[in-house]
Amino acid sequence: PDGSVGVDRTAHPDFDFPAERWEGTQLPGDIVLIPSRWWHQTYYWETCFSVASQYFNEVNIDGVLDHILDWSETDKSLLPNAYPSLPHHERVESALLAVLKNAYGEGVGEKVWATI
Repeated sequence: PDGSVGVDRTAHPDFDFPAERWEGTQLPGDIVLIPSRWWHQTYYWETCFSVASQYFNEVNIDGVLDHILDWSETDKSLLPNAYPSLPHHERVESALLAVLKNAYGEGVGEKVWATI
């Protein structure tokens, strides 16, 4: 909004900065978990693949994965036929692999997945 790095003071004039700030670099294969209600900001130095969710569990897994597939315009025919009945962790892996295949092609998508 105002072009600067940090909190948009116009939109959030009463924002109170925390006593300390943490900064880090996420490397390939790393997972970053940010506690509930923590303000955060991310920057991407190069093309990347990320998944974000406010809360992800067996209750909302269908909605989260559907949103990821829809937002990325992933062809759902890339999902295995047994996708709806797979255990949760296998559905997550299948959906993310399908997104990568959709974005980079079958062979490259599988190679990218193998490095994660």
